[in-house]
Amino acid sequence: MKKTLILLVVIPLIAIITLMSVSKRFDGFSYLRFGESLSHINSVLKETKIKQRQDCMNENVTGTDMACVVGDKTASDKALLMGDSHSNQYWNFFDVMGKNAHVAVDMKATSLCLAIPRVYHADLYTYKGDYYRACHENVKKYYEAIRSHKYKYVIISQVWENYAAFKVRSQIEDSPSPAESINILTRATEQAIQDIIDAGAQPILVKTMFPMPKNFLTCFYEHFKTRGEYEHQACNPNPQINKTVWTEPFFATLQARFPSLIIVDPKSVQCPGGLCRTEIEGIPLYRDVGHLNDYATKTLGEAYLQKFGNPLKAPDR
Repeated sequence: MKKTLILLVVIPLIAIITLMSVSKRFDGFSYLRFGESLSHINSVLKETKIKQRQDCMNENVTGTDMACVVGDKTASDKALLMGDSHSNQYWNFFDVMGKNAHVAVDMKATSLCLAIPRVYHADLYTYKGDYYRACHENVKKYYEAIRSHKYKYVIISQVWENYAAFKVRSQIEDSPSPAESINILTRATEQAIQDIIDAGAQPILVKTMFPMPKNFLTCFYEHFKTRGEYEHQACNPNPQINKTVWTEPFFATLQARFPSLIIVDPKSVQCPGGLCRTEIEGIPLYRDVGHLNDYATKTLGEAYLQKFGNPLKAPDR
């Protein structure tokens, strides 16, 4: 009976546990199930994934947590990168820039948060009908650090287009229209840039990347399951940049008002010739519907550095 139990239960259980462990180590044997290409994609994405990036979201608000610093961590020149989760996604992009320029970049991001002071806005997911208190308080702390002359560069990265719908306002009780929100946001951003300049820092704004096409990841991975042929850009039916968004005149206004302002546009390398890429060398660029993955930001950072130079090597102020 005992031997039978070992043969029928224990040994198969050990075999299953061992197989699961080996399968996890070798990516579920994807190279056997779906071919070498998918195994290569998974390997590249795994190698470039930053484990601690998500840990720095919403938590790294005051002081300097070295686990949330990228670039040259030992450098005397400091930069602050703040904004919503789109600032956090550029971890590898600014790691490339920081190392090249010998600048330590402190990554501070609050989800769905506009890193502009003196305004309130809604959080459409958590604080419906109210203002986003945690964001408002975190931003105040960011600018207190900026005013202490701690940073040589201050970088703001947002999904700028979203905030027209977030009821950006200067008074809590107001309920502005999208057009009014844009006007308030423009004036507040001008004030924020002036605050940064007055603190002796170089302001840098990062535009939004080309958004992930609808159902892109499902489309991209489908051909591995069906073993069908895949054509480059087949899952990106409208690869052109949308130049009709309200942020185009917004950035133009800010650049005209502040000639020294540096504006970084990831689309300048993501969209060569005006046609936007959703993959590079067969590797998808998106982590989810709203964010680039770490492979993408590293690759785009290297391409931007080569083509346009380093925004963290601006002339001394």
